[in-house]
Amino acid sequence: MAGFDLALAHDIYRSLFGQRDVAAALEGKRNWIIIPQGSLLSLPFAALVREAPAVATATRPGDLRAAAWLGTTRSLTILPSVEALASLRDRAAPRDTRLAYLGIGAAEFSGPPAPLRGLPATARADARSRLAAVRQLPRLPGTFDEIARLLAVFPPGQGRSVTGVEASETGLAKLAAEGTLGDSAIVHFATHGLLAGALDGLDEPALALTPPAGNEPRALAGGMLDDGLLTSSEIARLRLNADWVILSACNTAAGDRPDAEGLSGLTRAFFYAGARSLLVTHWEVRDDVAARLITDTVRAASFGMTRADALRIAMRRMIADTSQDDTALPLAHPALWAPFQFIGPPG
Repeated sequence: MAGFDLALAHDIYRSLFGQRDVAAALEGKRNWIIIPQGSLLSLPFAALVREAPAVATATRPGDLRAAAWLGTTRSLTILPSVEALASLRDRAAPRDTRLAYLGIGAAEFSGPPAPLRGLPATARADARSRLAAVRQLPRLPGTFDEIARLLAVFPPGQGRSVTGVEASETGLAKLAAEGTLGDSAIVHFATHGLLAGALDGLDEPALALTPPAGNEPRALAGGMLDDGLLTSSEIARLRLNADWVILSACNTAAGDRPDAEGLSGLTRAFFYAGARSLLVTHWEVRDDVAARLITDTVRAASFGMTRADALRIAMRRMIADTSQDDTALPLAHPALWAPFQFIGPPG
């Protein structure tokens, strides 16, 4: 098993939350709202350890399960500022007639199946070659299963899935035109997430969708370009009324600069488009893990839990699973469950 430095995770926790006055104020508080600044926005708070660990470095799954993880003992909500809490809470109340769930993903790519929802840096210089690069992205079988499982959480008629060739920017434009995109309570994207610079000429983060047929990108209404890359600037032009946007892809919380100062372009864009809260990821996520953890989180939230609490419960369930203890990276390892983070007002 890949070792994990529990002592360091505890030291960081003590530096941030262990001072006497801070610890006293947090005593007995189960629901935390954290407003990190600067490089702390890139910190996966769930992977901090609240109590001194029995061993400094975890080398067995049991060591990981014994740790007092902040993400499984407290429900964590991340906000960019105090002002953001007020502004997101004050947004217009949604209509009761909204579609409960809209799942978009399982896009059609031609590459072989891959375990991670991300892309290594690739040399592609112009829009046409970027389109070809998107077409050759690895397939993600777990995204189809993930959307199907989430669709089953909701009563018939209250959810809709858009997959395969329809999971494209053209398909997204159709959803926007018919009002479905702007009238869904939960909007869920399950696909590859690309950082700025992942492709030459891609100067902003993006979500990968099914690219158009042929060798030319297609111009769409509203200034969008169907090239298989839903960029942050295109996202900002959307009009959402979503309580929750779930970005089940790699690096969707990652900052635009190496020091991660500020929220990611994707996060800012979805808030600007009208989302009230988001579920994002700090680094590359495994296809099968994302499908399971996202499904468990949404299912728990459907029973009335806050979304932050639902994520905490989903993490606990994954850590408790011993079925992959004999692998190099058991399910209890924070590399698998800790990248997921809830951003937005609690409730």
